[in-house]
Amino acid sequence: MKATHRPKEPVEVKPKKPVLLMNLGTGWSATTPFLYTLTIDQRYCHPGHIKENHYLYMIHERDDLNETTIRDFILRTSANESHWLFRKWQKELYEYNYHFMDDPNYIKNWYEDISIEKYIEYYLKHWEVVKGDFHAVADFSNHNWSLPYWGQGKEIINKLKEVFDLKITVQFRDPIRRLYSELGTCFIDDRTPYIERTATDEKMRLGAEYLKNKQHNEFFKICLDDMAHKSNNCQYVDLYNKWEWLVGPGNVLPIIMEEFWDPALRKQQCERLSNFLDAPIQKVHENVYFPDKGADAPHYKGLIDQWTSDKETISEETIKYAMKKMFPFYNQWKFRFGELPEAWENLDDYTN
Repeated sequence: MKATHRPKEPVEVKPKKPVLLMNLGTGWSATTPFLYTLTIDQRYCHPGHIKENHYLYMIHERDDLNETTIRDFILRTSANESHWLFRKWQKELYEYNYHFMDDPNYIKNWYEDISIEKYIEYYLKHWEVVKGDFHAVADFSNHNWSLPYWGQGKEIINKLKEVFDLKITVQFRDPIRRLYSELGTCFIDDRTPYIERTATDEKMRLGAEYLKNKQHNEFFKICLDDMAHKSNNCQYVDLYNKWEWLVGPGNVLPIIMEEFWDPALRKQQCERLSNFLDAPIQKVHENVYFPDKGADAPHYKGLIDQWTSDKETISEETIKYAMKKMFPFYNQWKFRFGELPEAWENLDDYTN
């Protein structure tokens, strides 16, 4: 008896979700050169009108943010086009933002009555413009690392996963050098008079004096006494574990800054990133922070935040002092991943 061959039922092929790359920071770990690697040097992703829109941060922290903070975020991201990414020096990339100008109030209105739905709508709108030229849209807001474990954090991620194929990257830099560069932002000229006026103890007055005289090493050491254990941008293991739990194992790629920009590891690092993104990455953008030249850093175009952060080159004495305060961050990394990156400060050199 001959078998009866029935035509197979057609298989429904669901369209692929657009990729949303979320880069979590950490701040002062070459997140901007990493963005340039994926936008200027490779057309992998386009972030929209700004590198860091802070939108998700405002969603989950809205009850705790004061109006001044919110206005500051909006001012930096939407007040006028002069703040928009690539405007002054990457015209071709900047033109992908023109569709946001069809409605002159689009970005301003985006920040009113913020919601996860409006966040999703923004990136879907942008994807319709960039698809075909780029593999993904991207959010490089460093504040995204602070999304909470439970409640709203999980809800936000679940809603994003319904619409997007989420990929998460995060850069980690030697904790001491990273925090040293972060505190360089305190040397902005208009902050010193404020600290002098509001100083309530001798330590604050001394800190203001160090700021005024651009004594970065001394200012860093005095800050360490109060804030080393509070610097969330150094809580690398907690950050990684949280996001691995939020999006699932295998969906978070940790990148050691010093290794990614090491010419000897270039081929290996590019292959690793290419496999994760499922797209060829062959060129790495220049990075002021590697090799670390401190106050003598090269003035690369588009990286002024990097080459203005270290007012003095960090000294061995300062590193030794900092390790006494910050060694828990190194121990946590070693316990979680088995060993410290070779380019980071050696824990044993300063704790024996």
